[in-house]
Amino acid sequence: MSEHGPDHAEPGPPVDPATGPGPQTRMGRSAAPQGAAATPDPVALSARARVALVWSCIGLLLATAVVAGAGSLSRELYSAEAFVGRYLDALADGDAAAALALPGARPAEAPNVSTALLRGDVLPDYRDVAAHDTGVDAEGRHLVIASATVDGVPVSGTLLVERAGTRLGVLPEWRFAASPTAPVELRIEHTPGFSLNGRELDVRQLGVERAFSHSFDVVLFAPGRYTVERDDPYVAAAPESLTVGDPGRATSLTLDANATPAFTQLVSDAVHRKLDECAAEHALYPQGCPFGYDVEDRIEGEPEWHIRSYPTVRLVPGAEGWALEPTTFEAEITLTVRSLFDGSVSTSTERVSSGIGGDISLDGDRATVTLRAE
Repeated sequence: MSEHGPDHAEPGPPVDPATGPGPQTRMGRSAAPQGAAATPDPVALSARARVALVWSCIGLLLATAVVAGAGSLSRELYSAEAFVGRYLDALADGDAAAALALPGARPAEAPNVSTALLRGDVLPDYRDVAAHDTGVDAEGRHLVIASATVDGVPVSGTLLVERAGTRLGVLPEWRFAASPTAPVELRIEHTPGFSLNGRELDVRQLGVERAFSHSFDVVLFAPGRYTVERDDPYVAAAPESLTVGDPGRATSLTLDANATPAFTQLVSDAVHRKLDECAAEHALYPQGCPFGYDVEDRIEGEPEWHIRSYPTVRLVPGAEGWALEPTTFEAEITLTVRSLFDGSVSTSTERVSSGIGGDISLDGDRATVTLRAE
C-alpha cells in the first residue's frame, strides 16, 4: 500500500501519443499477436437449444438401452434355447396340452399309431431340465439338446428347431422342425392291463382290441424315461423301463406278465372242486370229467369215486389265455360187478391214474377251469 492510500494506483508504463495504449483492447482483452490467426468467439447456446441437446442425449442413451435390452430379451425369451426350455417346463409341470400347443410339437397322424399316451398323467417326473443350442445344420435348423433327470437317470435328446417368423419386427419366433415325440412299439403279453409311470391303463383306451397278448404302436414325449409294469393280485410283471432319447427314433418294450401264486392257488382250488364234483357222480365215466374206468363185466349197483391225490397246478400262457400245464392225478373207484363168465359177484377198489390239462378263464376273483384228459 502506498503512502497515498488505497485509492491511488501504481503508475503504468509511459503511453506513446502516436500509437496510443499498448496491446489492450477496449474491453480489457489482449489482442492477438501480430501475424497470428484470430480465435473465434464461442457461440452462446440459447436455453431452447440446450434443452434440445439434453433430450437428444437422453434419447440416444435410451435407444442404446432398448437395443441392448432387446438383444438380451431375445436371448432369454425368444431364442431357440428358450423355445425348447418352454417345452421342457411344460413337461416338468405335467402339462402335456401346453407342450403340444407349441408350434410343430403335435405329431402327424399315422395309421395304427396311437397318440393317447401324450397325456400329463403318464409323464415322468422331470427334474433339472435344461436346453442348450449347439448350432445349426446344413438346412439352417437349430440343434438344441434337451436334457433332464428322471428318477435319478439322466435323459437327453436333440430337438430340431427352425425360425417361424418375427414378432414386432425384431423378436424371432420358432417352431419344431420335427415333432419332439418318438414312436414306441409296446408288446403287452398275457394281460390286457398295464401301468405306465404308475397310471393304470387298459389296451382298449389306446384303441386296441382286448386279447390275451397285444402288440401296438404309440408315441411318447421325448426325451423321457417310461416304466411299464403290471401289478395285479393274479397277473404281474416286474417293471420294465424304457429311455426315449432323440425324437423320431423308434424303440420297443415288452412286458411279459405271469401268473402270481394267488392266481395259481385260485386255479388249484377250482381244479379240486371240479374233480370233487366229478367224483360225486356215480358213473364209470363222469360227464365232462377227465377220468373214467372200463369194465367188461356187468356192474351191480353204482360205482363210487374218490380222489386219492390232486394234481400239482402250474399255469402257463396259452394261445388265447391261461392254461393248466399237463400234469397227473390219481383217483380211486370202488364197484361191484357180476361176471359174465360164471355169474359170480365181486367188489373191488381200483386206482386210476390220469393225465390232465385244461383252459382257464379269469373273471374278477373267480377262475373257471375247463379240464380235459391228456
